[in-house]
Amino acid sequence: GAMKLDAKDAMAHSRDLAWSTYRDELPDLAEFLPNVHKIEVLSREEPEEGVVKLVNRWHAAGDIPPVARAFVKPEMVQWVERVVWDSRTWLCSWEIEPAFFTNYVTVRGATSYNEAAPGRCELHIAGELNVDVKGMRAVPRLLTKRVNKAAEAFIGALVLPNMRRLNRSVAKVLDQRASDNTKA
Repeated sequence: GAMKLDAKDAMAHSRDLAWSTYRDELPDLAEFLPNVHKIEVLSREEPEEGVVKLVNRWHAAGDIPPVARAFVKPEMVQWVERVVWDSRTWLCSWEIEPAFFTNYVTVRGATSYNEAAPGRCELHIAGELNVDVKGMRAVPRLLTKRVNKAAEAFIGALVLPNMRRLNRSVAKVLDQRASDNTKA
């Protein structure tokens, strides 16, 4: 079964500003995420006008569900995120590959940036998370369903809330900058 990832967030800043802050300042935003130690940019390319491809590695901390502790060590709670920012469509497509259960998990989707009104934008996160450890040697067949459920809940709790926290953090950073500019 797939877990739907779906959330909407709004901020009182232009789409342009929200977009470029999220895309270009991600490593600095990690400090706002309580369960993320750091985010590193592994590569950045601009294959064509208006398109930026990023590969980021997230280092996180999460409470590994007891049923998964035999297979997942704390240092494995990290994932690589492949992201394509396409400013022609204002769509940021992402695919996330965890360092654990790598071949048994798919997380993909896209965040669309919509200009709701002048100086106000809405972000819509839409994606899907699939976990199926069937055929994974380390997991006894009888435990497959339980491990799937636990892993799905665990990964779901890392991915979507962090995306939403990031949205709020981007808003916070931009609020702060706007108020600094008015003071200056």
